Amino acid sequence: MKALWLISHWLHLVSATVWIGGVIFVVLVAGPALKARADAATQQAVTGYIVNRFRKVILAAIGLQVATGLINAYFRFGSFTTIANTAAGTVLMVKLALVTLMLVIFFVAPRLAHGGPSPEKMAEAVCCGHESAGETGGPAGHGGNGGKNPRQKISAALHLAMIALGLTVFFLAKLMAVV
Repeated sequence: MKALWLISHWLHLVSATVWIGGVIFVVLVAGPALKARADAATQQAVTGYIVNRFRKVILAAIGLQVATGLINAYFRFGSFTTIANTAAGTVLMVKLALVTLMLVIFFVAPRLAHGGPSPEKMAEAVCCGHESAGETGGPAGHGGNGGKNPRQKISAALHLAMIALGLTVFFLAKLMAVV
């Protein structure tokens, strides 16, 4: 049984790292790199491909998170009563609330930015922050309103919030180990 718990714990950590690490990469590395080096059409094409492919990986990671989270909770607490009556259980409930908020952001942010889940629209919201070169006076960040409409700014802020929430969940996981 201990081997199952160790494997489950490891898979839980790996899938969380894929999710948060991937979001950090797309939002803080790939997006700015493309914005600095590529024209608007290339930004949208490349980022659309990255985001579409990455969302599939994230969905798998989320499924793995749920399955391994249930297994880990069983091994750690054994019952819902134990969760409700321990400090570690309280920390777990806070983690679950934050992860739920992350899931809402994951599913809502692309639709919020452009009203639909197409990879090209998600790419604009997550990474490049422009609708087209002609509407913003050139590539994103050159002229116009800085390349982002208000909905895209909200979406970008939500993705940054997802990163902050994910890092907080990592911290709380460590806290659970000591309480």
